[in-house]
Amino acid sequence: MKKRMSIISKLVMAVSLLLSIILIHPTVQGDVSYAEGGKVVNGMQGVTPPAGTIASANKSYLDMTPNNVIDSNLESFWNSGGYNGTLDIIFPEELYLDFVQLSATANPKSDVTYSLYGLKSDTWVKITGNITKSVEHHALKSYTILDPFEITPGKYSGIRIVATSSQTWIDITEVTIGSVTPEPTIAPTATPTITPEPTVEPTPTVTPSPTPEQPTGNRAILVVTMTNGLEKEFDLPMSEVNAFLNWYDTASGSAHYGINKHDNNKGPFTSRKDYVIFDKILTFSVDEYSAE
Repeated sequence: MKKRMSIISKLVMAVSLLLSIILIHPTVQGDVSYAEGGKVVNGMQGVTPPAGTIASANKSYLDMTPNNVIDSNLESFWNSGGYNGTLDIIFPEELYLDFVQLSATANPKSDVTYSLYGLKSDTWVKITGNITKSVEHHALKSYTILDPFEITPGKYSGIRIVATSSQTWIDITEVTIGSVTPEPTIAPTATPTITPEPTVEPTPTVTPSPTPEQPTGNRAILVVTMTNGLEKEFDLPMSEVNAFLNWYDTASGSAHYGINKHDNNKGPFTSRKDYVIFDKILTFSVDEYSAE
C-alpha cells in the first residue's frame, strides 16, 4: 500500500512539474513570436494580425524582436541591428488584404525604402513597388506612422517586408493590415426568354451627377503641432473645433482624441480619423473663417 501511494505521489509531482513548464514557457523562441492580434492601434488603419500569427526576421538586435511589431504597442519595436532587414508575418489562415500600414522609427531621421511581398501557395509574390518614406528620430520614443501601402488586392497567407536605408538601422514598431473579405458573386438563375410586345421607347432621363457638399457656416483651420515637430492640419466646422478644445481642457497623459479627416477620406473606408495623444501635443492654433 505504501509503495502504491509513493508511485501515485511521484506521478502527481511529475504532472505538476510538466504543467508549470507549459505555463511559464515563453511565446518567443529565437526570432519567432505569436501575436494576440485583431486589435485597433491608435492613429493606424486596419487592425493587428489575428491571433496565432507568427512574426519572424532574418536578424534582430538584443530584445528588440519581431513580436514587437504585432503587440499593438507603438512604443516597442523590432530592430534589425543593421541598415537592412527582412520581416515575415505568417497568418494562421489565408486573409484577403487591400493594404498594409507600418509605424517605424529611425536614428537619425532618415529615408527608408520598403518592398512588400505576399505569400501565395508557398511562394512570395511582390505586391508593391519600392516605396521610400521619411522616418523620424526615436530618441524620445516617438515614431512615424506611415501612410498605408496600397498592395495588389488578394488572398495571402502572410506578408514579407524588406527594408533598407543608408543612414539608420531598420526599426518597425507596429504593423496593421486591411483585410476585407469581398462579397461572393452569385450567378443569376437562368429564366426562359419571353418575347415582349413592342413598346414605345421612352425618352431617357438624364440624372445629374451629385455635386459634392460644399462647406458652409463658421469654420476654422486647426493646426496641431506634435512634440516630434510633425504638423497636422484640419479644415473643420467650429462645432468640431470646440469639441476638440473642450477635450484638450480636460485631457491629460496618454488620453487620445479622434479628429475627422472629412475630404481626405481616400480608399474603401466609411470614415477616417486622425488620433492625437494629449502628451504628444506641443501646441495648436485655430484660424476661424466663414464659408458662404
